[in-house]
Amino acid sequence: MKRIGCALAICGVLLLVGSISLLGVSIKKAVDSKKVAEIPLEVGQEITTEVVAVDTSQLCQLTLDAIISSESVEEKDQPGFDKDEPEFELRYDFPFHYTVLDEDDNKVMSERDHLRWEGTGVGWSSGGDVNADGGTINAGQSYEKFEVSPPGRIKIRIEVEPDTTYDAQAKEITLTVYDHVSTQGTAVGGATMLCVAPIVIALGIVIFVVGLFTPSKPAEPHPSDF
Repeated sequence: MKRIGCALAICGVLLLVGSISLLGVSIKKAVDSKKVAEIPLEVGQEITTEVVAVDTSQLCQLTLDAIISSESVEEKDQPGFDKDEPEFELRYDFPFHYTVLDEDDNKVMSERDHLRWEGTGVGWSSGGDVNADGGTINAGQSYEKFEVSPPGRIKIRIEVEPDTTYDAQAKEITLTVYDHVSTQGTAVGGATMLCVAPIVIALGIVIFVVGLFTPSKPAEPHPSDF
């Protein structure tokens, strides 16, 4: 049992080291993503961008951000926090559709999505003063990653539609194009290994300790001993 416990503990340590390495690689790739274009947009106006050159060795990604004003808010649910003044979250929902084209106008991918206060992608917001009557914030969101074939020259056709749900207003809308974007596989693998490693280490230690206090079975006498 001691040998089994020791082997499990060593495997757990190796998993832990491997998970840290994978997460480090994932973080480095995320930091290495490069902004290649910023395009200003207006609500209700469809545009097709000029040709944008991107690196085809990894994925590309689009983000939208804007200064958003709204009179629609929702009180934040903060269980466990006792505050004198409630905090509010601005509500907004700007639908948009976009098509990524190659330089010959062949479709690479097409999506319909939202710049929304509860978006499905990775979102962010900052600044502004939001109270029960509404407010203004700087908000943004990232969208589906996509592949681009060589030679890596694309255009984006996009239109941001008005917010008919919360009647919010958006200005200084910016479409940003990134290349050299990593997949999530490395991060997911590293996170999984990081969760499993402590369990394997603990199990190995328990088995090793039990083995220390378990009396060894005496060897069976050999017939030649009689």
